[in-house]
Amino acid sequence: MPHWGAFGLLQAARAALPEEIIVPPSLEHSGIHFLCENLQVTGSYKVRAVCHWLGQRRAEEPPVALASSGNFAVALAWAGRRFGLDVTAVMMERSHPWKVERVRQLGGKILVCGNSTEERTRTLESLQMQGYEILEHLNDPRELVGHATLGLDLAVQRPRRVL
Repeated sequence: MPHWGAFGLLQAARAALPEEIIVPPSLEHSGIHFLCENLQVTGSYKVRAVCHWLGQRRAEEPPVALASSGNFAVALAWAGRRFGLDVTAVMMERSHPWKVERVRQLGGKILVCGNSTEERTRTLESLQMQGYEILEHLNDPRELVGHATLGLDLAVQRPRRVL
């Protein structure tokens, strides 16, 4: 197991999440249990990962950007406001208008790019050259630790059946 998956690290990460990140209820249907992450403050589990990452930053560090057309962008904007940090979401033109508006309402900056992965990557690279730190939300261990806090909350709901 990689060091970032250590149980103690996951417990510390869960304890450090803002109080708004709840232990959501678990619902059972046909013997399957669902953890209702849709009840999180941003409507998805992605706020866990972004809060874990941004919660370790200081305001004087470079601004942060990530590429997302939806839930990660909303989570970034919420967490940026929560921690008082400058955040930017790179969103494709085809992003759902509701998600774009939600990011704006939460105070996140938006850079709209074309609808290809290549265009999005070029936009992120441009921001990086301007001094932004890019949040690689698909493979950064800090993000994975934040996501893994969901497993701890699931264990609270379903003790002895998860761990």
